[in-house]
Amino acid sequence: MQSSPLPVADPTRNATRQDTEQATQRPPQKRVEIRWARDDYQAVVHKAQACGLTLSAFIRRATMGRRITTLTDQTAIAELRRLGGLLKHLYPKQAHWTAQEKKRYWAGYEQLLEVVKAIERRL
Repeated sequence: MQSSPLPVADPTRNATRQDTEQATQRPPQKRVEIRWARDDYQAVVHKAQACGLTLSAFIRRATMGRRITTLTDQTAIAELRRLGGLLKHLYPKQAHWTAQEKKRYWAGYEQLLEVVKAIERRL
């Protein structure tokens, strides 16, 4: 009996949320066919692509009430966190800034953190 070769992971491909989702859940066992109007089908495919999910994964998440995050939101959160980290390094350790300047700096930094938290809550 000849065994089938194991799939080889592509080292150039990053793991996606879809890969993680499939690894942590039971494997799908039932197949469902759905009839779509052409426009509705295209809209759902577009939404799935915007989230970086396959059509099946997107529909499963939507119907089961699970979180669906667009790639744009994920990218925005990551970028805002990166900017916040860089901004923290710009704060002078010496007393060259006036108290007013320091207060404005920290107010801006806290606003940035609030934006990140607001986006995360919306997800």
